[in-house]
Amino acid sequence: MLVDGRDHAAIAFRKPATELVDEGFGYLSRGQRDEVFESLHATLMDPKNAAVRASMIEYFAERAVAMRIAQDRLASLSGAEKSRLAAEFRQQVAELSPEETAQLAELLRRQVLPVPRDLNDMLLGELGS
Repeated sequence: MLVDGRDHAAIAFRKPATELVDEGFGYLSRGQRDEVFESLHATLMDPKNAAVRASMIEYFAERAVAMRIAQDRLASLSGAEKSRLAAEFRQQVAELSPEETAQLAELLRRQVLPVPRDLNDMLLGELGS
């Protein structure tokens, strides 16, 4: 993935998996990041995956870098931009069923979505939760 003329996935591929998890999924709690790492590690160590281990690592590195870039972009939005995004969110959520809205609210309360905390709180506020 080229961003700013650099291949971030290639750079990330050389980092330890724990560092990739921490950087790419920093919005998760320490315990949740540990779970991601443990799951990744177990999958990579499974002998059935030996032939595709390198491509799995590359895929994970690309996803982790993409998550970090997306988080950085969201964090750099101005307050007005975040407010506009939250208003658009409210309109989209209005089309969801009550069950789907409740599930989304729970994810926001648990802060497991890849958005900055201030935006998470704004989105949660739009749900009236």
